[in-house]
Amino acid sequence: MTRLNKHPLHKYEAPPGHLIDVGGYKLHIHCSKAKRQNHIKHLPTVIIEGGRGCSSPMYYRLHENLSKNFTVCSYDRAGIGWSENSDIRKDANNIANELHNLLRRTEKILDLKGPYIFVGHSLGGIYLQAYAAKHPRDVSGIVLLDASHPRQYDTGVFEEDVLDFFRSNKSKNGLGNISQFLISLGFTSRAKKKQLQNTEKKLNTGPLSLLPDEAKQQLMSIAKRPQTYLTSQRESEQFTTSAQQIMEYGSLGDIPLLVITALNFDILPEGIDRNSYTETWLRLQKELAELSTHSKHKVMGDACHTSIVTSNKHAKRVAIEISNFFEAAIEETNYGNIAAL
Repeated sequence: MTRLNKHPLHKYEAPPGHLIDVGGYKLHIHCSKAKRQNHIKHLPTVIIEGGRGCSSPMYYRLHENLSKNFTVCSYDRAGIGWSENSDIRKDANNIANELHNLLRRTEKILDLKGPYIFVGHSLGGIYLQAYAAKHPRDVSGIVLLDASHPRQYDTGVFEEDVLDFFRSNKSKNGLGNISQFLISLGFTSRAKKKQLQNTEKKLNTGPLSLLPDEAKQQLMSIAKRPQTYLTSQRESEQFTTSAQQIMEYGSLGDIPLLVITALNFDILPEGIDRNSYTETWLRLQKELAELSTHSKHKVMGDACHTSIVTSNKHAKRVAIEISNFFEAAIEETNYGNIAAL
């Protein structure tokens, strides 16, 4: 096992991006200019929306690969990663408004310009559907990257005990809620130490080990911040509310929509039938693709829910799919800017 603390963690405690004041608290956003000029000018900036409790270093590979053709920004939601916490409820509507506020203020500081292509991984896909409904003028296109479905726990396959499994993290993915609660209150140094040990183990094994050392060190540094775990739990607790919110909004109309699905399941709760799980997940993902009249659905059978963003091989394929889809969308409209879509 590679020791991740071979470099002092304090080197990675400073955020790589900017801390933007959004009104009483600051959110972290990290933007990179496109590395090369695309043959189509004025490609929109890409905004990455992470999954439940996932901080921006988790998307290091995706960010790097997308920045070959796009200006791309990764950010941390309030209470996650380098971002300060807010007292708003962690549901889709509030998170969408918070991101909207961040982008308005970032545009003035970093010279960004919308509308944007939004890429949402996992639960981030739910949040982006709310964003598109509430702020449609900001949206050039959406990518749902193995994204959550609002009715995934009403299928007969994803039962409530499965929801509890993922909510509680009582698997190789981390500690249970009791430890997270104690960490958040600072009651036990033993719990903090255990969390850091678990984080280091995860970063040395499985799909998280595919991240580069810099991202791993950043995640280790973030693991020392207990607020991230509490925020992750609060996002889970608001899943039903978030799902209801986006179901009320309905379809995405003709917004260009790319759905990318991972079908190599790296972990399932005991007793869950893999074939039923796979068939149901694929059906739900197809339903997501039907949200827009201008959509495409791609399946990555060798990628799992995590490796689709942490593996350089998989992240590169995702970036290529995104680039190809939106370049084609621009050319089909005979406009020079997808904002006209």
